[in-house]
Amino acid sequence: MTATSPVARARLAGVFYLLTGGTAFAYSVRGKLRGGDIALNLAAHERLFRGAIIADLLGVAAYVVVVALLYDLLRPAGRTLSLAAALFGAAGCATQSFACAFDLGALAAQPDLRRCSSVCTALDLRSRFFCSACIACSSAS
Repeated sequence: MTATSPVARARLAGVFYLLTGGTAFAYSVRGKLRGGDIALNLAAHERLFRGAIIADLLGVAAYVVVVALLYDLLRPAGRTLSLAAALFGAAGCATQSFACAFDLGALAAQPDLRRCSSVCTALDLRSRFFCSACIACSSAS
């Protein structure tokens, strides 16, 4: 295996760092969910929310590559400091991955409104996480 130059590795790290920009899409999608009833907004924009989760996970994967490349680039300057920076980067990746897991949990916890719309009233839909009719409706299907 041939050794690549530090300049090429730095450029590659920069390209992968730009790929982490998918998380900006995820933040903008989450901004849509803040106004009004979060549960209803999540149901209305479920595909968009799933796309935001995928963008977050792709951003995490790209940042793992960035952390590995930066560790390799900075190791000659100081092995201990480079390792500390890599550990902080890995901790950030783990934190973001857990956040995506919680987002997936929010999607799994919400019943399907198409199955529940005939049973639940509009008032029940606003608080559908506690609506026993919606829970019974979603578990019956």
